[in-house]
Amino acid sequence: MKLKEGIVIFVILTFIYHCESLLDSNKELHIPQGGYKFICYDSTGIKINKGWLKMEILDSADITGEWRVKNIQHNPFGGKGDLKGGFDHQRLWLNLYPGFIDNNIFLSGELKDNIYSGEWTYVTIAGVTDYGTFEAIKK
Repeated sequence: MKLKEGIVIFVILTFIYHCESLLDSNKELHIPQGGYKFICYDSTGIKINKGWLKMEILDSADITGEWRVKNIQHNPFGGKGDLKGGFDHQRLWLNLYPGFIDNNIFLSGELKDNIYSGEWTYVTIAGVTDYGTFEAIKK
């Protein structure tokens, strides 16, 4: 009898956990003033993240800021942190994990009319292991 009760409790707790995760993933993140609403897609075009980026562009070689992203689908990044970046041949690049050597998310794209869009890549010690596209719209 105790085994059946244990299984029932496990199933109920698992159900509650997944329901809370679904509700939490649908909540909007507060975008700070001057921030960009960020949406990320995998290589097949499926939306996998949402959140925000905030950048301070000091000059073309010195861009700093912060980010916060929630996962919608399983993917290599989510959470929050600082960012660093710069411009290279008219493209804005950002590193979302600037303190890491073999665990990096890079954004590279065009910043035009308050829209930053382009490609993201997840780079590990093995090289590029995942990629997709993103769009960030200034609020």
